[in-house]
Amino acid sequence: MFGAFMEFEYKSLGKKPAINNLSLNMPKWNRNILSLLICSSIISFPLMLSAAPITAPKTITADDAEEVWGASDPITINNANGIFINGGKLTLNEVSAEILNTKNGGYGLFVNNNGKLTINGGTYNHSAISGASPALRVQGGGELVVDNLTVTDSGPNVGDYMLSVGGAGDVKKGGIAKITNSNFTSNNSYMMEAVGDGVIDISNSRLHLLGNGSDQEAVYYSIQTHSSGTIIGDRLTVVSDVNADLNNGILFLGSGHIQLTNSQIQSNKGQTIFEGNITGDNLTLDYVSNTADGAKGRYATTVSGGSILKLDNTTLNVSGDHAFLGTHVASGGTLLGNNLVINANENVQAIQITGETSLVDLTNSVINNQKDTQTSIRVFRSGTVDLKDSQINANGLAIDSIDGQAIVNASGSQTLIEGKNGALKVQAKRADTGLEMNLSDSASMVGNISTFQVDDYLATLNLNLSQGANWQGSAANIDNDVKNGVVNIAIDNANWVMNSDSSIDSLSLLNNGEVTLFNAQNSDSQRNVLTVENLSGQGSFKLRTDIVGDGSGNNSSDLLRVTGTTEGSHTLTVINNGSAATNGAETLTVVETADGNGQFSMNSKVELGGYQYDLRKAGTGWELFGASTDTGLPPTEPEITTTADAGANFLNIGYLMNYAETQTLLQRMGDLRQNGERGDMWLRGFAGKFDSFSGGKLSQFDMSYSGMQIGADKRISPEVPLFVGVFMGQTQGSPDYRSGDGTTKSSNAGIYGSYMAANGFYTDAVAKYSHIKNNFNVRDSQDNRVRGNGNSDGVSLSLEAGQKFNLTEQNSGFYVEPQLQLTYGHQDATHITASNGLKVDLGSYESLMGRASALLGYELNQGDNKVNVYLKTGLVREFEGDVDYQLNGSTESHTFKGNWWNNGIGVSAQVGKQHTLYLDLDSSTGNKFDQRQINGGYRFSF
Repeated sequence: MFGAFMEFEYKSLGKKPAINNLSLNMPKWNRNILSLLICSSIISFPLMLSAAPITAPKTITADDAEEVWGASDPITINNANGIFINGGKLTLNEVSAEILNTKNGGYGLFVNNNGKLTINGGTYNHSAISGASPALRVQGGGELVVDNLTVTDSGPNVGDYMLSVGGAGDVKKGGIAKITNSNFTSNNSYMMEAVGDGVIDISNSRLHLLGNGSDQEAVYYSIQTHSSGTIIGDRLTVVSDVNADLNNGILFLGSGHIQLTNSQIQSNKGQTIFEGNITGDNLTLDYVSNTADGAKGRYATTVSGGSILKLDNTTLNVSGDHAFLGTHVASGGTLLGNNLVINANENVQAIQITGETSLVDLTNSVINNQKDTQTSIRVFRSGTVDLKDSQINANGLAIDSIDGQAIVNASGSQTLIEGKNGALKVQAKRADTGLEMNLSDSASMVGNISTFQVDDYLATLNLNLSQGANWQGSAANIDNDVKNGVVNIAIDNANWVMNSDSSIDSLSLLNNGEVTLFNAQNSDSQRNVLTVENLSGQGSFKLRTDIVGDGSGNNSSDLLRVTGTTEGSHTLTVINNGSAATNGAETLTVVETADGNGQFSMNSKVELGGYQYDLRKAGTGWELFGASTDTGLPPTEPEITTTADAGANFLNIGYLMNYAETQTLLQRMGDLRQNGERGDMWLRGFAGKFDSFSGGKLSQFDMSYSGMQIGADKRISPEVPLFVGVFMGQTQGSPDYRSGDGTTKSSNAGIYGSYMAANGFYTDAVAKYSHIKNNFNVRDSQDNRVRGNGNSDGVSLSLEAGQKFNLTEQNSGFYVEPQLQLTYGHQDATHITASNGLKVDLGSYESLMGRASALLGYELNQGDNKVNVYLKTGLVREFEGDVDYQLNGSTESHTFKGNWWNNGIGVSAQVGKQHTLYLDLDSSTGNKFDQRQINGGYRFSF
């Protein structure tokens, strides 16, 4: 029985007893009895002592066989060193361990000298009473492999670790711990550390720091690395309920390096989450610090002293009434963020950077700041910020610099820096302070910029826009009753849009750098003034103007005012305003300079109301003007705008369409005298073009057109050669204006009567009604598209008479035919409102047109087939045609009066008794317009 016990005890300690040596000299029967006793003892003893604990200390060396302990082998360590795997191998399966009262460098389970400890399951309870007494320790190349382990620290000591890997000195260097699917809960101790070359690789595990110590301000409660130690974490859930302060309360402290991926970390009572060399990817960080919870910490993360905090694809949420900073970058620390989102809630500032060599470098990242009195990124006593394709959404101030020198570089088309209470601010409170902002590569910034200084300290803000960057905001210096700060702006192939009045010290424009003195979103607001002390370079300015004002000289404009030196050549674009009630005679100053130097011009005339205005120098400034009123020179008429030209040319369209549709009997029906014993049905088609129109301000107009008319008439009786008939038709036109085109359509209908005497005399009377619709689409002087449309009704009456004189036999051979025609027309007034606000009111007008022509023709008759070929020439005169039109109430006059020659050639052929074909080519040349037209038709006689 005793021998069996000894053998079990030795086996438990990993050694073999020499049982056989004890019975070598015994008689054989004694030996058989002893063997029987031993066997029965082996069978019965585990039943009696099945839960006997493994007591410490215990050492397993490389010379020992690998040991495997199970749930029946609990470990108890009390006030002493525990299990020392010194080069040997030990596997623990579902073993529970009580590691109590370790102290003075003691340990629970210690792997050293290339030993290996494998833990599968189990529950460990750790309680240290002095420092440097971890529950699990790995050094000297040792390896710890853990799966599904639960470790809880519950002791009174507040300065020890639950897991320590690596150490100082040659003997203690190195080691690795691989941990999966485990739970660590710390009440009072540090949780884990990697020292020297030590590595902790932990995944799919939960770490909970309860922070129940009596003096939490004195402890770190952290997961940390020292020297070149490394902690690698993946798929972790880390929860901290520690309320330690900033100096003693770091959750992850990377003096070596910590690498975390795919994890969620939550600090509930203000313990700082990160400090030091830490790399994170796909993390969710939640930081809360509330006074009601007794929270003492104020920074969610911090990095300093040359350390690098690198966060990719990570979201940091910071909140609580005691929380202050999302990230503090100090003393040469670096924050690198790629797809980093910082949500700074309540009174939290997202980032503060302190120190000349400190750096914040964000790419594809977003900062959201909730508080309207807080700053998103503050550079305190110098530092550099680089933003690439990143956004700042600040309800307060986006970026400021206080008591040092800050450099901010923002680039990329996805970059947007927006501060509702300001985009940039420089504050010199205890030292001269500067901020250099470089906005480039299509980056955008929205919000005002300003300086603030006290006493004799100087605040300087240098804003450089380049490579398609744009800024929307205003610049202001807050003098604090002492003096203004300095604001210098350089714009190189970029754009600044002002929200309100701005005052700056210098403005340099290069490579089409542009300043827009207004925000189009509130373009109807009060005019803005840009005051610049020194202007240089070559750029452009966009302005609005109310050149009319209240009609009593109280007009206004966005104004560029240079109070010091003016250098360079600059262009102005004054925004077109079609709704202005101008008359072309107004003037207005848009540039004021103190020295009269520099050059200013407009890249296009500005369209205000219905008139165009240009720029001229006046004294030391530059002003807009329309009609010239220079003394000693005849005044020139202001030119109307392209929109006014298109709208008012509806007058010409109606007049010319009516002229194209009416014309002569020959062009309408052919030679009616060739047949027509009973009546006719006829079809006429025509096409042509009016061009080279000369009509004062409505010149440079032409129009191509085509149309068709169909009619029918009946002879009154065989004895009376009088025909009466009706017709209807439609004409399509394509007007071309100075800067655009349009479409027009005339629908017409009428009645006519034609009398054919046997001696060759004829008369032809026509009454016609027409309805014209017109649409135009033009570009204004600044290449904006403007549309408009209108319609009008008109009537016309025409009376034509002629006498045919045969020069040879009757109805054959040569003949001449003098003709006279008188046409009266009336066109109704109409109103057009263009899409740019211009209102064009067209008056009604009367037309009285006379034509005196002669035909020289040749007829050939062969039975029922007849051919008539002719030439014609004549003079046409318009006797009336005066009309007024108004452009936003300003009256202009127009007239159609003039003379033109009309010439043509035609042929009419009768085939049998019923069919007649005819073709006519017509040309008009005059002082108002030129015309080319072709007429063709068919008449069926019955």
